[in-house]
Amino acid sequence: MAREGGNPALAIVLVVVTFVVAFLLANVALYRRALKEYPPKPVKKMSQRRRKNELRKSGLRPAGG
Repeated sequence: MAREGGNPALAIVLVVVTFVVAFLLANVALYRRALKEYPPKPVKKMSQRRRKNELRKSGLRPAGG
């Protein structure tokens, strides 16, 4: 009893799942490489005017103003 062909739906599902897994693994690899090569940007110091505005928005009165 030789089996004729196979289930074509199963073959399509396997191909799609293989591509999705390969895509995810490539994204993880690229993300890790980018983390190593590009260090995080330094945080800019907040200007005094912006700091006062932030305090005013939060409901606190800035000192001296």
